[in-house]
Order: sequence, then C-alpha cells, then structure tokens
Amino acid sequence: MDGSDLWRILLQWVHLLAAVAWVGGSLFFWLVWRPAARRAADMPAAQSESSSEASESLWRAFEAAVRREFRDVVKIAVGALILTGAVLTFDRLAGAEAGLLYGVVLGLKVAAAVAMIWLVGLLRPRRPGRRDGVGIRRAPELVLILGGLTFLLAIVLRVIRTTGSG
Repeated sequence: MDGSDLWRILLQWVHLLAAVAWVGGSLFFWLVWRPAARRAADMPAAQSESSSEASESLWRAFEAAVRREFRDVVKIAVGALILTGAVLTFDRLAGAEAGLLYGVVLGLKVAAAVAMIWLVGLLRPRRPGRRDGVGIRRAPELVLILGGLTFLLAIVLRVIRTTGSG
C-alpha cells in the first residue's frame, strides 16, 4: 500500500461519510422528526392560551433551527460529495478496468445525485421571499429513494470493478 492508496481510502471515506450524513439525516427527518413534530403539534394544550401560544412559538423556533442546522450539514455534505466524487470518478475512469458498463452505471449514479441536489434546492436559483429550508421539505421521499438508488449503484460499481465485468 502506497501513498496513492491511502489518498484513495481517505477520499472514499469522506465520500461515504458525506453520503451517510445526507441520506441518513434525511431518513431520520422522514421516519422520526416529521412524525414526532406532527404529534407534538397535535397535542392538546393543557395550559392557558397565552402560554400555549408561547409554547407553539418556541416549538416553531426550535424546528426552524433544527432545519437550518440540517440544511448546513447537507450543504457541507454536498460539497464534499462533489469534490470527492469528481476526484474518484476521474481516478476510476482513468483506470484500465473502467468499461462501458461501469461508465453507464456511474452516469446513472451521478444523475441520481444531481437530481437529489436539485430537489433540496441547492441547484435552483433563490427566489425572493422563499423561506430557508423549503427545498429540504419539498420532496424528502424522493430524496430518500434517489439516495437509496445512489447507494445501490455504488455497490454495483464496486462489484463491477472487483469482478472485472464492466
């Protein structure tokens, strides 16, 4: 194992951590956060009306803060994925083992990732008056489906590369 192998390992590790942070965080939001937030919003207030309004206001502020923090994590993860993905793609395509099948599957993986980035609003221009974090709430199910597809295609790429069938 030489320095270039260690560099590839580091790039793949950062790439994987960024993907897990984004897709795993999205899974948490979809399966845990959204249902819990709905239940909390539906709870009857056993307090006075002014206390209930203050509580609701605090909840909305907390929820907005969590969404902002996750949006920042997604931005960092996307940046890391683009950077490491570009280097890893160049490395793989420059290698002799990259055949047509490998290129097609890699193209599908990149297309799924670009679609995810577009869905969360990082590729769309900001519109005046648009609230922060709207893109992340827009299509979480689709982001998760594409994220799962991207992970599956990464596994397919690894099998193609290790078996030499691509």
